[in-house]
Formats: sequence, structure tokens, C-alpha cells
Amino acid sequence: MSLINDIEKLVGDEIISQETANRIRAYYNSKEANSSNRLLVIFGVLGAFLIGLGIILIIAHNWDQLPRFVKTTFAFIPLLIGQGLCGYTLWKKKESQTWRESSSIFLILSIGAAIALISQVYHLQGDMQGFLLIWMTLSLPVVYLMTSSVSSLLYITGTFFFTIASFDNNSPIENPLVNWLLIGLIIPYYLYILKYRNASNATSFHHWFIPITMIIATIYSTISAEYVVAPVLLALFGSFYMIGHLEQTNSMRLRANGYLIIGALGTICMLLAFTFSGYWEWIAENENNWIPETIYSQIIAVVIMCSAIALFAKHIMSKTFNELTPIMPIFIIFIVLILISGFSPGASQLLTNFIILAIAVLTIKSGVEQDHLGILNYGLIIITALLICRFFDTDLNFVLRGILFIVVGVAFFITNNILIKKRSRAQQNASYKSIPES
Repeated sequence: MSLINDIEKLVGDEIISQETANRIRAYYNSKEANSSNRLLVIFGVLGAFLIGLGIILIIAHNWDQLPRFVKTTFAFIPLLIGQGLCGYTLWKKKESQTWRESSSIFLILSIGAAIALISQVYHLQGDMQGFLLIWMTLSLPVVYLMTSSVSSLLYITGTFFFTIASFDNNSPIENPLVNWLLIGLIIPYYLYILKYRNASNATSFHHWFIPITMIIATIYSTISAEYVVAPVLLALFGSFYMIGHLEQTNSMRLRANGYLIIGALGTICMLLAFTFSGYWEWIAENENNWIPETIYSQIIAVVIMCSAIALFAKHIMSKTFNELTPIMPIFIIFIVLILISGFSPGASQLLTNFIILAIAVLTIKSGVEQDHLGILNYGLIIITALLICRFFDTDLNFVLRGILFIVVGVAFFITNNILIKKRSRAQQNASYKSIPES
């Protein structure tokens, strides 16, 4: 880096002291070391993944010609190697994150391969859902023993696909508590890395993987009661959004705060869908179906709603009340809209449009006040999305529709231009103040 190269010159010109120069060198050396360690972990995980797949492919090439005993032996060899590598890591390389991640990934892949091969060799009956359940259950101890974040992400991915497989009408496992149990079993490890590895990239991926898996599990849990899916999902999105505004998560980089982004986008996308008349007319015309079939699904729906209400109450009672955003109470407002739709579906549709417009305007206002181009453009994008939705279900002529889009486009240009000029003037004023008077 140029700064490192110029340190000696800066010391010679007496701009910085030798002590400061040493501290700068130490800082950049530590950053380079961390970067090297991160690359080692990435390539170690990738290497373990490729080696595991390579062994499986080599065995599969001549699989049909092998006797059953040899097949069974080959099924367990990668598993034994993986256990040996994990044991060696815990004994000799416990402090090496590269060894922990690589050996645990290899072992988890070996577990999956062993289950699949034994099932094929002995013609054991089963389906994808059962396979994933056994695989993830056996893989979970590896996550905790090896404290491996990549293994945790692999476990969450397996749980996600297990939940996807649960939607099959012939699924042998129909209890939604199983899906939530699999998610809940990884939460202690998630809390551990939140405390001790909060700044790592793997932890940032957890902030995305866990809420996405919870969304699918929520849909599966409540799908037997068609009407309740929307309010419960909105409560879940609202919970994510409010979690993203908590002190610990709000300090993250935006791209790492999956809760905030998923909660905001999920709420807005659902509201945009409800700006059409179909949903409200469907509720008004059809027989009510608000109660999930099983007691387990009912409990899950109630827990999600109560959690959202508790988080909302926490934000109201906390010092962040003045920072309450318009998205937070949407799940409560939506229940009111459902009650109104029983008398007038058109009124609920119209109110939903106004709510979307109000959120967009308040978002633009917040972007201007915070001098934040991202928030400003996010509000403008919401208005654009609302216009696109109305483009398809209104009787306005094309000229008027075109004028509306031109107005929004001009608003994009003007507001961004004003904010950029305001920022430039502020920077120039700061520069003038920093110049010493002669």
C-alpha cells in the first residue's frame, strides 16, 4: 500500500512520530494476516468439498461391478477418514479455523454419502425428506464439536431443503414441529457466534440463511389455513425488521443485516400484492378458513404473532420510540384491513395503496433528513413499484400513465441531484473550516 511505502518519508519529514509509524505498520500487518487466514479457510473448505465429491465420483464410476461387501466398506471409508481428520484437528489443530472448517465439511459430506450408499446397497426404502432428516440429525454434533460455522450453514441449508420436501402431499413427516425443531437446534450455536464471531463473514451469512429457512417453515406450518398465511407471514417479516433495528444488529453493515433487508422487502412485496383486488375479494366471498388443521400449527401461528407484538412493544417502550418506522406496525394494521374487507373489499384495497404510498413518502423524507441516497432511492423505488402495479389494473389512458412515470423519473433525478449538491456543499464548507488562518 502507498501509505506503508511512505511511512519512512513521513517520519523523516516529522509529520508522524516513529511510535505512530510502528503502530500503523502493526495495524496493516494484522489486517493482512486476517485476510490470509480468511483465504486459507475459504480454500480449505473448497478443497475438502472437492475431495469429498471426487471420492464419491471415483467410487460411483465402478459401483455396479463391486460386490456388496466392498460397496459397504467403501461407504464407510470416507466416514472413518472424516472422523479421523476431525479427531486429529481437535487433538493437534484445535486453534486452526482452517482445519476445523475443512475436516468438519468433509465429515458431513461423508455422512450424507454413507447414508445414501448404504440405502442403495441394501435397497432400503425412503424419500428425500427422510434422508435429509437423518443426515442433518447426524451432522448437528459435528457443528458443535468442531465449532464450524460453514458446517452450520450447511446444516441450515439441509433444514431448508427438508422443509421444501415437506410440502410433498405424500410426505411421511407432516408435523411442522419437526421443521422448527431442526431450526431451533442450531440456535444455541448461532447465539455463540453472535457473541464471539459477530464480525465474521460466516456469521453474516447466518443472518440470511436462518430467516429464509424460517419463512419457508412458517408457510408450511400455516398453509392448511389459507387465510392465516398472509397475516402470520407479515408478523414474521415485521419481527425480522424489528430484530434488524435492535442495537446489536442495527450496528452491522447493511448487507450483513439480513433481518432488516428481508423484513423490509418481504413486507413491501406482500403489501404490493395486496394492492390488487383479488385477495380482498377472495376473503370476502369465500368461507372463512382461519384455523390451521393441527394444534401444532395453531401454536406456531400464535407464537409468531405474539413474538411480533412483543418486539413492537419493546420498540415502543425503549428509547428508540422516536425512530419507530412505518413498517413496524404493518402486521397490526393488516389485521384491521382484513376486518374491513369483510364489509368492503374495495376499501381495504384502497387503504393498502395509501399505506404503500405513505411508507414511500416517509422513506423519502427519512433519506433526505439522513442525507442517505440509498434510503431516498428506496422510497422512490417503492413509488415506482406501486405505479407499475396500478399500470395493470386501472383504466387510465396510456398518456396519463406515461406522464406519471415521467414525473417519478424526474423526481428520481431532482431529489438525487439536490442531495448530492447538498453533500458537496457540506464537504466544501468542512474543507474551508479546516484551512488554518495565516
